Amino acid sequence: MDGLRRSTLMTGQTFGITSYRLEDQQRSYQTEYRVKTPGGQFRWVLDSASPITTSGGTLQGFIGSIVDNQLRKTAELARDRSEHRLQIALRASSIGIWQWDVDCH
Repeated sequence: MDGLRRSTLMTGQTFGITSYRLEDQQRSYQTEYRVKTPGGQFRWVLDSASPITTSGGTLQGFIGSIVDNQLRKTAELARDRSEHRLQIALRASSIGIWQWDVDCH
């Protein structure tokens, strides 16, 4: 994993992000992580960047954005928890789920 290093954000939080030494990679990236707002709240963000190069391939810089992703990430995590609870209930009850495509049969 040349050019990459792991770092931990925010004391007390158990998650990490991959930070890129973009000068070495010269490629686009996209990652999600949480940030702490000035008001003390934690919010999920989507961080994206792409290199800007000359026609000869020399790196000129990067263009990117960091977008508040809290609503989508909250819904995604709720869905994952719900699916996990369903799997536990299905295993405990010894039943299963199947789907029949009426149009094909």
